[in-house]
Amino acid sequence: KKKKAKKSAGIVKGIPTSLGADVLRLWVASSDYTQDVNMGPETISRASGQYRKIRNTLRFIIGCLNDWDCSFDFMSKDTIVVREKNENERKISLNLADRYMLHLQNAFNRDISDAYDRLAFSQAMSIVNHFINTKLSAFYLDTSKDRLYADGKLSDSRRAA
Repeated sequence: KKKKAKKSAGIVKGIPTSLGADVLRLWVASSDYTQDVNMGPETISRASGQYRKIRNTLRFIIGCLNDWDCSFDFMSKDTIVVREKNENERKISLNLADRYMLHLQNAFNRDISDAYDRLAFSQAMSIVNHFINTKLSAFYLDTSKDRLYADGKLSDSRRAA
């Protein structure tokens, strides 16, 4: 039988501090507080895996944005306008995958905002994990790697990605 975790009863022991506070925060955010919250090696391990996936995906994206210059480049819904340092502008058309990803991102932004507005943190984390695992990492980033790694630093296809 599961016992309620009470600090005074000495039951709350062995919280894995080696994983770091961010993993524990993610576990708390992923837990449905409207029901009993389970904590054990399996749930903490799952939160640790989710944390690594989110962190590595964001690290990859930030690395890809390394040469993006907000003062010169901006996006519309189907093009990127690049302002060269000599003030000339040129438009880069987004391919179908890029436009589809922007559509998915807009839906993600809407869904995540709705979940946070309702204080449904576990649902918000579920939306984040689903988006990163199925849409962003497994689909878009995987199909964009060739453009990001092989094309020139200032190439249109790399900037569009």
